[in-house]
Amino acid sequence: MRMTLLAFALVATIAVPTASADEGKGGHEDSHEKLDEARRQGKIMPIQQLLKMLKEKLKGEIIEIELDDEDDSLYYEVYYLNSEGRRIEVYVDAATGEILKGKADD
Repeated sequence: MRMTLLAFALVATIAVPTASADEGKGGHEDSHEKLDEARRQGKIMPIQQLLKMLKEKLKGEIIEIELDDEDDSLYYEVYYLNSEGRRIEVYVDAATGEILKGKADD
């Protein structure tokens, strides 16, 4: 049950790129369609697959995931609490799940 709630909370916290003013009325829908297309093309790993992969790699509890688009590359920002209770932020390649870098929050 806890994992179900956590997964629901994580899905709810994924940042969706906002539509620009010049995209018109369908801008927000267009953003969702673009993300869905990126997932179908393998540019974005499905969240369930990402969670399974990260559970094996990270020693801690995942508390937030955001999808970011920077310099035409997609990556997940993942925040988790390590075994000492410190909040850690890692950047994960959205397509492969490879951890790119991480840092502890002070």
